[in-house]
Amino acid sequence: MHPPKALSTTGQNDIEVVKLVRSCIELRVTSIERTVVDVLNQPKLSGGVDEMLRSLDRVETLDGEIVVAYTMLLQKPALAAVVGWWLDRHRLKLGVSKDVLRPLCYALPINPAYMLGAKPGDSVMMTPWQLLVPKRIGQLEWARS
Repeated sequence: MHPPKALSTTGQNDIEVVKLVRSCIELRVTSIERTVVDVLNQPKLSGGVDEMLRSLDRVETLDGEIVVAYTMLLQKPALAAVVGWWLDRHRLKLGVSKDVLRPLCYALPINPAYMLGAKPGDSVMMTPWQLLVPKRIGQLEWARS
């Protein structure tokens, strides 16, 4: 997979990439923080929206500040919305404070963004994130509350 264009153009391809050696072979692996943002950015590359959300529900620990910083580097308002929504819904489990989320609030799209397969007429607004998600995901959110 190629790194996001925002990283390539600024020479930051290796941000949040760790080098590991396994069986005498050097591997480049993204950190959990970068992986979370990358799969939220392109769910189809991680098995689709449902598989991605199920997998992300299993994340037990990460550094919220790194997630936010990496998201901001990509300069995509719709991505800021979906990352903010995901971090916010897992905030207590991950120990992420509302202050950590603040930069994402300033990067949100002006108009609500359809994400995670949302379509007009079959979506629900996730406030305050300027994010429209499919109703089935929104219903899961309501059930969690």
